[in-house]
Amino acid sequence: MIGPLVMRRGLLAAIPLAVMATPAHAHGTGRLHVYPGRLLPADRPDAAIAVFEIHAGRAADVLRAASTDAARAVVIVGPDGRPRPDLPIPARSDLELVAGGPHLRLEGLAQPLAPGRTVRLSLDFVEAGRLTAVVRAPRR
Repeated sequence: MIGPLVMRRGLLAAIPLAVMATPAHAHGTGRLHVYPGRLLPADRPDAAIAVFEIHAGRAADVLRAASTDAARAVVIVGPDGRPRPDLPIPARSDLELVAGGPHLRLEGLAQPLAPGRTVRLSLDFVEAGRLTAVVRAPRR
């Protein structure tokens, strides 16, 4: 009798963990998930840095391009701070796009980076196809 009670409590305790492991606002396919992120100011008023996380499932993939209506261009920046044509994402890993590391740089912003502004980025992956990243400028 104690065994089944412990088992039931163990299963019920695991349910909130499973729910927390799948954020409601993640965009993705079975291969990749793109989590909401932030827009940070860059070195120029008409530029911004997009930071967010991409989680790869069982298969590796490659981010090969990005675009948005909010800027003239989106540049993929590698860990060394230099523009690059793509960013590989190893299988079963997280790629964290961060300031000072790999990130997306929006150049030629159509509007200034206002607090709370939301921008949708279209991401083009070799295997997963097009996914959307939502990034928001911090509220002050």
